Amino acid sequence: MNSESGQMQIKRDDAVYWVIVGYTLLNAIPLKSANALVTLLLVIAYCVIFPKTLLTKRVILSGVLLVINLAHIFYLKSEAYTVNIPGYVWGFLTHAPFALLLFKNPLTKFSDDLRFRVNKFFSIYIIVQFVLGVIQFVLSGNVDCVCGTFGLLDFRTGNITISQVWFTFNILGICFYLISQKDLNKLGFVSVLIGFITVVLAQSGHQLIFLCLPMAILLSRYLTNIKLLFVSIAAGTIVVVSAIILVPETYSVGVSWFERIVQNDNSPKKASVQKTLDWHTAEPTAVVFGLGFGQYLTRASMIASNVMNSKRKLPASISGHSTFARDFEVPMKKMLERGEGSAMSKPYFSLLNLYSEFGVLGVLSLIGYLIYVGIKGILNKNPFTTFHLSTIAFLIACSAIENYFEFTQALIIPFLLITLTSNNTIPISKDRKSEVAK
Repeated sequence: MNSESGQMQIKRDDAVYWVIVGYTLLNAIPLKSANALVTLLLVIAYCVIFPKTLLTKRVILSGVLLVINLAHIFYLKSEAYTVNIPGYVWGFLTHAPFALLLFKNPLTKFSDDLRFRVNKFFSIYIIVQFVLGVIQFVLSGNVDCVCGTFGLLDFRTGNITISQVWFTFNILGICFYLISQKDLNKLGFVSVLIGFITVVLAQSGHQLIFLCLPMAILLSRYLTNIKLLFVSIAAGTIVVVSAIILVPETYSVGVSWFERIVQNDNSPKKASVQKTLDWHTAEPTAVVFGLGFGQYLTRASMIASNVMNSKRKLPASISGHSTFARDFEVPMKKMLERGEGSAMSKPYFSLLNLYSEFGVLGVLSLIGYLIYVGIKGILNKNPFTTFHLSTIAFLIACSAIENYFEFTQALIIPFLLITLTSNNTIPISKDRKSEVAK
């Protein structure tokens, strides 16, 4: 590498490092209802900082899919259905982090120098969040108040808060990034273990249950290194034992979830699935194209229809209703007013929304993206492929419970890391042992 190109690499690495640090810290402040807007601004800022990364085949194909979806919404309107155009627009706000997965990576390679700096920052970040979580638990005596900086003062109310779900997914996404590296140093391993213990302390029930899926993908990376495999299994064992001690009801809760969702005839999720099938039967084109972005049970739809706005209603110009979501609006509003926090009692979840609002086209697009990420990573021998696949697999699993696709504050940092590590065609170096051992 000549001097000029070397200087350019250093400047680019510095820019990316400060983007990661700045975004992580800004994203971790208690944003509450403003989280989606702040996330959108961060995505826009990314476009300004790295303007040459925007035009990709993925962006074009996604744009075509959205245009087709909008055209179908107007077709449904012509068929005498009421449609929620503001809901379609709100969908871009609540799904903003997904734009990062479509953009081109500004880096030709996530260099070792950059990686070591980022690893150190994330290790300290996780430890600080853990300390705050412990303080919140001690002051409240309630595991539901363990939210780190995401719900910094939520422990004063003692109520279940969605900030905790965003907090734990954020921590786990960063842990997946760290543990995917074979040469992770001792500080990194300790912070990953602390991160997992933080999630256990926060009693993030369904995330703990689904954690086995990404861990299986991540551990596959260590099969050729007995020492690291042993350390990773030992860390996993500690997490499992901690979960059993701190949250002994995890298994029984998981069984009760299955019974409440699948076996209970009065399950709200079961009712919403059946309603989707009914709408798709009534309007066969919706099987292929969906009912329309922001038209059913996404957060975008509920924001536009004022279901989630208990204190202040939106102006008529940016609010609306659709025929398809009306059956759930009244019971959902009552549920939110009661403060019912359990995801099991809510009719919505992102996997259903993907099929109901985008149809078979949306489902095939997601499957196609997963295949693309996997094949590209394997062919290019990208060492971060296990991180990419484990994070997306974990997101999909959790999306069978809640509207995770719209948890902007939870997704933006893992998605940013997926994009920035997508070009590593050269395996992580095995030299610089003294640097790694620090």
